[in-house]
Amino acid sequence: MKDFKLDTQPKIKPAFEASDTYLDQLQKQVVSSIQQEKNKKAAFRISTRGIWRYAAAAVVVIAASIPIVNNSLVTTEPTSSEIEHELLRNVDFGSVAFALDNELSLVTTESESTDPVENELLENTNVEFLITEP
Repeated sequence: MKDFKLDTQPKIKPAFEASDTYLDQLQKQVVSSIQQEKNKKAAFRISTRGIWRYAAAAVVVIAASIPIVNNSLVTTEPTSSEIEHELLRNVDFGSVAFALDNELSLVTTESESTDPVENELLENTNVEFLITEP
């Protein structure tokens, strides 16, 4: 191995040379960067202030619409006239008359009645006429 002596080797030039005013300039740079960060935060606060206003307005609108939606979803019990109307809306009177004719023919063969209304109904097989007659 070679003998290595520091005194005989050439000196390496330093890579970084600091000027005499470096520390003063450093302080000014740090203070200016801090000021810039504060300005950015203030600008951010100003821009988010508008977002909070929109959010508050949305909350008010949603809170005001809750009772309206609840009232529209409440179901009421239908009255008897509404039920009757709904049932009669889809009724085919021809099929009703046919079913009653069949039932009436069964009743006439089973028993004879002494009531004049029942006799009339039993004798008249045109049930559709009896239903629509006023």
